[in-house]
Amino acid sequence: YPKIRDLTDATFMATLSVDSLVHVIRHGKGKDMRPFEGKLKDAEILAIAQYVRTLPASKAARTED
Repeated sequence: YPKIRDLTDATFMATLSVDSLVHVIRHGKGKDMRPFEGKLKDAEILAIAQYVRTLPASKAARTED
């Protein structure tokens, strides 16, 4: 299996735009990330992409406690 990326890694996430996350959520990637086009509305896909972008900050906040 390919290594699944750590979405809480701030360095990695800085390389991804919201648009690129929307694309992967909508169209999938490889065998492990199935597409959600037709299963989720565009607004839902965008909301997920925006949420995923917050994961590094959430991890940082948890490790500071």
